[in-house]
Amino acid sequence: MPEQPLSSRLSLAQAVVSANSQSKARSIGLETGKTAEEEGWAKGQPRLTLLGREIAVMRRGDYSTGEVASEGDSQAISKDEAQNSHNHTAFWGLDLEALRKSNGPLVAGKSATAHSRLPIHTPEAARNYLLKAFTIVEREDADDEAEIKSESSPARKKPTSAQLLAKKEEAAARLLKALDRLFEPWASKLDRADLDRRAWGWYLHVRPDVAQGQAGWGQRGQVKLESILKLRPGA
Repeated sequence: MPEQPLSSRLSLAQAVVSANSQSKARSIGLETGKTAEEEGWAKGQPRLTLLGREIAVMRRGDYSTGEVASEGDSQAISKDEAQNSHNHTAFWGLDLEALRKSNGPLVAGKSATAHSRLPIHTPEAARNYLLKAFTIVEREDADDEAEIKSESSPARKKPTSAQLLAKKEEAAARLLKALDRLFEPWASKLDRADLDRRAWGWYLHVRPDVAQGQAGWGQRGQVKLESILKLRPGA
């Protein structure tokens, strides 16, 4: 969704991840109760469909290239406006569980500077999620060579917090760059709906292998950038 500001893209992506996580938790028996959406906390909110998943969103009253409605009805948009990118209306992904915990109601028309008080998936949380999730894995042959050298070399200094963070930022940057290189050539060949449909299949192709059921919940695995790049047209 290139028409969305980066902060919105992070928020919407986190909403999709959260919804998928809830579905998986229920399918493997970790969760049994009703979700906030099933209890109706998304009722009346505009929706977007991303990667085949419909998510509730909140219109950002401070960011729109079109005419913004009055504060009282800033959420009253049509379905076409929510789905058509040419309107360039920006959205936050709603955190329905947070909305339920706060016991609502959802107050429309808040600015981005106050988004920390809104029941939304914040871009800061999504960015932190990315940084925590990935790090660079050295090649096995490189690890073997390093171990051999360590027998006759002084012990390596433990990396500082700043160095660890820089490594995680580099890992996330490499991953996002690989995704850009995948989607860019396809964007001129597929329409938006086709691209959205294929994206889920691509994710299934490159996601790391983990154990089935509850044993795989939260388990880490390797995401190989070469697997992402092989999905480009003609690769």
